[in-house]
Amino acid sequence: MTDPEFTRELRDLIDHHLGSIDEIEVLLAAFARRGEPLSASTVAAAAQKPESLAREHLQELAGRGFLVHHETENAFSYPLRTADVDQAIEQLSRMYHQRPVTLIKALYDRPSTAVLSFADAFRLRRD
Repeated sequence: MTDPEFTRELRDLIDHHLGSIDEIEVLLAAFARRGEPLSASTVAAAAQKPESLAREHLQELAGRGFLVHHETENAFSYPLRTADVDQAIEQLSRMYHQRPVTLIKALYDRPSTAVLSFADAFRLRRD
């Protein structure tokens, strides 16, 4: 995509780190309240998702280092990250609110690693 609003960092975030629009909405709900420990039910309400789905995405995002899991409180928070990552998520938020169709198109147009891996399994190779 040659859209000038898609910086390299935003493109990388979408192509390699986020799996779905639901996951983006959960991340953006936590990002909107940076540094504040949030329960899965709070994020679910903000993202308008079922609590079980929000909890699943929160755990996945924490596993990838985008969120911090506060086990004693059973809460998650978005920590301040590097300027590049924070900026990319800020751009993601703007894109989500101002140009949602463009964002969804970018999600569905990205290269599928699963398809490429499957195709590689059938590639004929010489020994």
